[in-house]
Amino acid sequence: GPVTQFEVTGDGRGLSQFTAKGWINFNGSGTIAINDSHNVSSIADGGTGDYDIFWDVDLANANYSATATNTEVDTAGWVSLKQLAVGSVSAISSRHDSASLDTASVSIVVFGD
Repeated sequence: GPVTQFEVTGDGRGLSQFTAKGWINFNGSGTIAINDSHNVSSIADGGTGDYDIFWDVDLANANYSATATNTEVDTAGWVSLKQLAVGSVSAISSRHDSASLDTASVSIVVFGD
């Protein structure tokens, strides 16, 4: 029979190897808040620059690809991914000198099974 290479679920998720399984843009400074997202149930603040993002629908395994970025150009900072888990991803935002930093805008996107 035919091979299904792309499926759109009832909750709007596109399932394929070439569609994002989840993404988020959030305010990580002060009281953290989701600006916009897809397949994200919630976020948690683990301390200065430390964030946990929880997937609404878990990924099939923790061997997915993820990337993160922030907009703290004044401090030449970056976001590093600490842990990829089936139900969540953890990230830390840092300054150029590696000190943790709350970031006004963080974006993360994941692809995988």
